[in-house]
Amino acid sequence: MATRTQIREKIRAICEPAGFQTTFAYSPSQVFDDEIPSLSVYFEDGETEYSFDDEGVTDARVIVEIMLQEPGDLDAALDAKATQVQQFLRESPRLDGLIEGMNRTNFAYDRDGEASTGVLLLTYTIQYLDED
Repeated sequence: MATRTQIREKIRAICEPAGFQTTFAYSPSQVFDDEIPSLSVYFEDGETEYSFDDEGVTDARVIVEIMLQEPGDLDAALDAKATQVQQFLRESPRLDGLIEGMNRTNFAYDRDGEASTGVLLLTYTIQYLDED
């Protein structure tokens, strides 16, 4: 299994207990109402530097996407869920040895006021030895 696949799956599994209806180790093209609250984990991009002994070190950006439906304070609900996710990830900062390190570097909200649905994207920079 590709290193990126293992990393996505591990993050998904670590965050699953945070009370999501559905979790994805990829970016789904569509999320249905009965799958919300949902969590998706996917890579945005990365850069690998290979040494002379053909060992690669990759710096990559991973997105953890939280989707909720909340008729009240949507931002507060997204923030609370993000706090849970962050706590679970802090308990396994190296993803059981899959990565060298992980830092949250960004976040972004996206809201749909008509459907009371919102997304919070948490961006993490990770470093890992590339075995692909």
